[in-house]
Amino acid sequence: MIYTRKDVSFEDIPQLSDRDKAYQRGDERLRPFIKYPASFESFGQVLKDRSSYSTDRDLLVSTLLKQYDDLDASEATLANIKSLGYENTFTIITAHQPSLLTGPLYFIIKICSVISLSKKLNEAHPDYKVVPVFVTGGEDHDFEEIATLHMFNKDFTWETDQKGSTGRMSHDGLDNILSNVKEVLGSGEQAEELKEIISKSQSASQSYGGFMVYFVNELFKKYGLVIANMDNPGFKAKLLPYVIKDIENKESIKSVEADQDALEAAGFKRQAHARKVNFFYMGKDRIRVVAEDDESYSIGDDTYTKDQLIALISEQPGSISPNVILRPIYQELIMPNLAYIGGGGELAYWVERKRLFDLWELPFPMLIRRDSLHIVDKKTEKTLTGAQMNIMDLFQREEQLFGQYARLQSDAEIDLSDEKKAIEEIFNQLKERASKIDPTLGKTALSEASKAIKSLDYLQSKMLKAEKTKNEVGINKLRKAKHKLFPGNDGLQERYDNFMPFYLRYGQDWIDEIIEHCDPMNKNFKILTEV
Repeated sequence: MIYTRKDVSFEDIPQLSDRDKAYQRGDERLRPFIKYPASFESFGQVLKDRSSYSTDRDLLVSTLLKQYDDLDASEATLANIKSLGYENTFTIITAHQPSLLTGPLYFIIKICSVISLSKKLNEAHPDYKVVPVFVTGGEDHDFEEIATLHMFNKDFTWETDQKGSTGRMSHDGLDNILSNVKEVLGSGEQAEELKEIISKSQSASQSYGGFMVYFVNELFKKYGLVIANMDNPGFKAKLLPYVIKDIENKESIKSVEADQDALEAAGFKRQAHARKVNFFYMGKDRIRVVAEDDESYSIGDDTYTKDQLIALISEQPGSISPNVILRPIYQELIMPNLAYIGGGGELAYWVERKRLFDLWELPFPMLIRRDSLHIVDKKTEKTLTGAQMNIMDLFQREEQLFGQYARLQSDAEIDLSDEKKAIEEIFNQLKERASKIDPTLGKTALSEASKAIKSLDYLQSKMLKAEKTKNEVGINKLRKAKHKLFPGNDGLQERYDNFMPFYLRYGQDWIDEIIEHCDPMNKNFKILTEV
């Protein structure tokens, strides 16, 4: 065992958004926008409902097997792909852009969440088979979001002049950044293992998307994870009828905006921006298709009538690239999916899609918040113990944290709340006496009370500052611990740090351990402390 686990309510994590907390606690205001409660018990109904919807399993299996031709596929993964040809096999999906060498920790945590839940469902429903699937979102063109990883207090950024779909980019120019990463990994068994995986991923692939698929497969193949690249003409031919509906009837924008209006009325801000048409054209670049009016459309500098546009994409279905509005539709069309596991931001846009799924009579999956993990090393735990504090104290802002520490270390009572209360009581009495003499003197008494309390506030801040100065060494230790576990401007560790420093210590056992502690149906924030 590498870690012990402590479960903490999402409500106690200030770095999480109110909307994220609302979804996790099952806020009734969100109930109209989901189909199934996010509970393990609901899967019986999900399996029953999903069994009645047909998926083109032959296309799915043949495409996935072809995608794995260039990968070192495990027997477990190949068996899972082939099982998708049977009507009693379903998927649990998560997805992410191909962040450089996986980017932040939650990339790994998402996948571990899917593997963990799939395993539990296979045990609970032996008449069915559930396959963990990772959809690589390589069609996105937001290069800045995927180009940097943070590790050992350093930023490693891939710089390139390439444009368009990140998945289709060449990995030319990666040599320098990968060399820098390998150098900082150092030596040792796990370091050499990671270096070998990086080198093999680069030499075995022709595109950046292929590089990342190979890398992720090497990390997770023993668990039977299936990685799906949705940038495929055969898959996109299935989406074509819905894209044509979108062009002809502008149904997506109507449905999504109706859900967004209803969410706003319930107290939640709208997320994605729906458009009259919601896809890109994938040629040399990924270019947005814009509806100039009901009969005129543009792709860059080229213009098309409605019929010309429909003819173009019908001849080249592989050129279709759905945007954030249609991507959930596309995914659920192709996969026999039970549930989507994602972060709070992802679920925020999924709940804006239910009306569109209903309109097009498509199965809407269970939406599950991925696991959130925070990892505490031995050294930090020792620092906190010595300071008479615990990990939950570090979730505070620095000023609160250091103030709490100074009060704990002080021989004197710094908190002057009792004195302030006493002054308020005295001046309330004075107000009554003074008002009997002259009603206007009551206001004067309140004014003097305010001045006295401000004086105490000032004195308290000076006392606290003096204690902080006396305990500067301890505060500096706490500051280092805070910055280590909450990097990137007090953000959560999982949103910033890369997985490789952890892998360097424990190797594949670390991934085993993370999967063991992941359970997305346990709706708590998990704190893992190194044993």
